[in-house]
Amino acid sequence: MASTTDLNDMGLHGLRPAKGATKARKRVGRGPGSGTGKTSGSGMKGQNSRSGGGVRVGFEGGQMPIYMRVSKLRGSNKKMSMPMGPFRTFTQPVNVEQLAQFEAGTEVTPELLKQAGVLKHLRDKVKILGRGELGVKLSVTAHAVSASALEKIEAAGGTVTIIEGPKPHGRHAAKLEKQAAYEAGKGGGDATPAKAEKAEPKAEEPEATDEA
Repeated sequence: MASTTDLNDMGLHGLRPAKGATKARKRVGRGPGSGTGKTSGSGMKGQNSRSGGGVRVGFEGGQMPIYMRVSKLRGSNKKMSMPMGPFRTFTQPVNVEQLAQFEAGTEVTPELLKQAGVLKHLRDKVKILGRGELGVKLSVTAHAVSASALEKIEAAGGTVTIIEGPKPHGRHAAKLEKQAAYEAGKGGGDATPAKAEKAEPKAEEPEATDEA
């Protein structure tokens, strides 16, 4: 314990980093015997050895880089695609064996799963998977559920409610509406008025007779 005299002598001028917390910068180019002398670790000649030189990440000397040569599947609506950036989708898996800890009749929601410690956060959607067994009747609410998990939950007497995402709008909504109308017409639905008029046979005109 420091004495009163030592405490009185302490000040900002006496502050020092802990021993071993800092070390001196390695000074390159200080002769062959220094270990990093002469070329100072930059090799011999070339663009990468010059002051201010170097190339950007992914540069291949001017030829078409690999990330542009390979084929890509865009969009999060294609089965085999890998969405990139903000369009990449994630789900948090929760197996039915993790739901067995709740009492019968419990309404299991993402908020309850987070409160129980099954989920770490609620930023991503929750998908119920079918690993394990479930013997209690539960009302499960999630964003998605696998076929095996749905079968096990319903076999135990429970129900599953799917949390619907945002409804489509704009061009996407118009495209879906147009596609639904096409499928309805293709399945033998009522024809449109324009097509109905074309389908009606024309009335036969009376034949003209020459009057004597």
